[in-house]
Amino acid sequence: MSRTSEARPCKNGRAERLNRSIVKGVLALLHDSGLPAHLWEEAMQYYLDCKNLTPHAGLNGDIPNAIWHGKPQDLS
Repeated sequence: MSRTSEARPCKNGRAERLNRSIVKGVLALLHDSGLPAHLWEEAMQYYLDCKNLTPHAGLNGDIPNAIWHGKPQDLS
């Protein structure tokens, strides 16, 4: 792993793309739900929880949270 300059976000395109996707997803969530913008943190946590509990094609259909914790996720 190597560090990138704070003044040069273009040097870390993968992280910047992920951050942009998260922001767009949270904005869509707030807009579609009609929730006020001051609930940004809660909306972001909800968005990330949903994303991490959803199977990902890049992980061969595995659930990120299950991989992180090393055990199947209880979705009941």
